[in-house]
Amino acid sequence: MVKDSYSEFLKRFNIKEKDFLEYGKESIIYVPKDIVKEEWKNLKDRIINNKEVYIRPYGNNGKNSKIFLDFIKEVFKNSNIKIDTSRNSRPQLCLKQYTNLERGKNIQNYQVSHIFGMTKNPYMFECPWNIAYIPKLFDPFTGHESNGEWTQKFQDFYLQDVQDKFQEFIEDYNNIMLENNIVDRIESFVNNLKGYNQKQKKTFKENLLDNFKIITITKRGDKIKPSTYKMKIGKFVYDSMKKLEKENKKVDEEQLEYLINPQKSHEYFKTKENLPVLKEYDENNKSCKQHYVDGYQRYRSPSKLTIKLNGKRYMITKELYEYQRKYFNKWFNELK
Repeated sequence: MVKDSYSEFLKRFNIKEKDFLEYGKESIIYVPKDIVKEEWKNLKDRIINNKEVYIRPYGNNGKNSKIFLDFIKEVFKNSNIKIDTSRNSRPQLCLKQYTNLERGKNIQNYQVSHIFGMTKNPYMFECPWNIAYIPKLFDPFTGHESNGEWTQKFQDFYLQDVQDKFQEFIEDYNNIMLENNIVDRIESFVNNLKGYNQKQKKTFKENLLDNFKIITITKRGDKIKPSTYKMKIGKFVYDSMKKLEKENKKVDEEQLEYLINPQKSHEYFKTKENLPVLKEYDENNKSCKQHYVDGYQRYRSPSKLTIKLNGKRYMITKELYEYQRKYFNKWFNELK
């Protein structure tokens, strides 16, 4: 049994789960919704009209920030993106302006936090619905370095509350990313980079995808929790499929078609036209290239990862992107 210091603390002082979650929710200071609406529009206008907008630096001492600046210039046509060399002064200034509250003056022991991260995305670093004052007491529960039962519970509760408050703005942001065909643009941009090796390009691609990802929107009670957005999409889909396998759950044939039929997979999950989510693995086929399509490895190696559904074994595609998460959430939640 794992000993969780958070859990031990809460038990020691007899703090009930509901009270803990409610106090956390009520103590976080968000930007008022009317100001969010006004400042979100202002931020979008500045980006579109090539005006000054800030992002956090990228790489050690910001040495690779040019990658993000060049990408933003190419995709969003803005050449006036500035680097916040202090890493957080712009969000602090914005939050002070939007809430009329200042740390050390009229509030104490609060931390400026980016709710969804993505701090190298100009739509998110100064974003009024992506920044909040979080009590330092609760800040450890929201960080990437924290894990465990109570962290999971707080993050699910907290992120759902953020969605309830700001869903219309989150959907607007998601639409901007989709309209700009962000995943394909990232792939094209990285492929055309000169002077970098494949390992560096892979790292750049992962960081770009992480900073320009779609934000998963869920409803209370969904099987897939909001905090799964922190798990990489490939692992999220594979772990969820593996759970179906372990439960020996028979998937309705109509629902299975969305995973294995190229056309239906493309229509439902927005996969590439010839790459359905799952490809049947032929154990009698001695070829070591079943996971290759058009000369490229498009599916996970069957010697390491396969999924067994309805008595058949499948390989799972490597070509999964953050914007597809909401479609997988929908598919899992509609399983009969």
